[in-house]
Amino acid sequence: ERMDISVWRFEDAAVEALAEGCPLLLELSVKNNEALTDESMRALGGGCRDLEVLNISGCQSVSDQGVQVVANGCERLKQLYMSLRDITDMSLIA
Repeated sequence: ERMDISVWRFEDAAVEALAEGCPLLLELSVKNNEALTDESMRALGGGCRDLEVLNISGCQSVSDQGVQVVANGCERLKQLYMSLRDITDMSLIA
């Protein structure tokens, strides 16, 4: 399953519901949504373990911790698109 919901603005609760309802999701784009936080990343890391492609470019409220949770939880992740101002080398190591 592939989903691009970057044209809509929503908060963490929507991503949490998505992660719970779509555990087989392979690709997701939520780019440019500044309302999303590390809570969304925790939901994806725990609920969408088969995720291979994730675009969180422009999601400025996501931190190193959120990226690390996704990287560790989504073991099949091959592509991660991000342009986040508060990301350090810790995310790249994960």
